[in-house]
Amino acid sequence: YEKWEQQYLPSEDVGILIVTTSRGVMSHREARKLGIGGKLLGYVY
Repeated sequence: YEKWEQQYLPSEDVGILIVTTSRGVMSHREARKLGIGGKLLGYVY
Protein backbone atom coordinates (compact mmCIF):
# COMPACT_ATOMS: atom_id res chain seq x y z
CA TYR A 1 0.00 0.00 0.00
CA GLU A 2 3.00 2.32 0.23
CA LYS A 3 2.88 3.15 -3.47
CA TRP A 4 -0.79 4.09 -3.24
CA GLU A 5 -0.19 6.12 -0.07
CA GLN A 6 2.55 8.13 -1.76
CA GLN A 7 0.48 8.64 -4.90
CA TYR A 8 -2.92 9.53 -3.42
CA LEU A 9 -2.50 10.80 0.15
CA PRO A 10 -0.92 14.13 1.14
CA SER A 11 0.94 12.51 4.07
CA GLU A 12 1.12 9.24 5.98
CA ASP A 13 -1.02 10.55 8.84
CA VAL A 14 -3.71 12.22 6.72
CA GLY A 15 -6.43 10.34 4.87
CA ILE A 16 -7.30 6.72 4.18
CA LEU A 17 -7.39 4.48 1.17
CA ILE A 18 -10.50 2.36 0.73
CA VAL A 19 -9.72 -1.09 -0.66
CA THR A 20 -11.71 -4.17 -1.57
CA THR A 21 -10.23 -7.43 -0.40
CA SER A 22 -11.22 -11.08 -0.22
CA ARG A 23 -12.51 -10.25 3.27
CA GLY A 24 -14.62 -7.28 2.16
CA VAL A 25 -14.20 -3.52 1.93
CA MET A 26 -11.86 -1.92 4.48
CA SER A 27 -9.25 0.77 4.98
CA HIS A 28 -5.70 0.21 3.81
CA ARG A 29 -4.51 0.29 7.40
CA GLU A 30 -6.79 -2.57 8.42
CA ALA A 31 -5.82 -4.60 5.33
CA ARG A 32 -2.14 -4.05 6.05
CA LYS A 33 -2.62 -5.15 9.66
CA LEU A 34 -4.31 -8.35 8.42
CA GLY A 35 -1.57 -8.87 5.82
CA ILE A 36 -3.92 -9.02 2.84
CA GLY A 37 -3.90 -7.26 -0.50
CA GLY A 38 -6.70 -5.80 -2.53
CA LYS A 39 -7.79 -3.32 -5.16
CA LEU A 40 -8.10 0.40 -4.58
CA LEU A 41 -11.68 1.71 -4.59
CA GLY A 42 -11.04 5.29 -3.53
CA TYR A 43 -9.38 7.62 -1.08
CA VAL A 44 -10.46 10.27 1.41
CA TYR A 45 -8.46 13.02 3.11
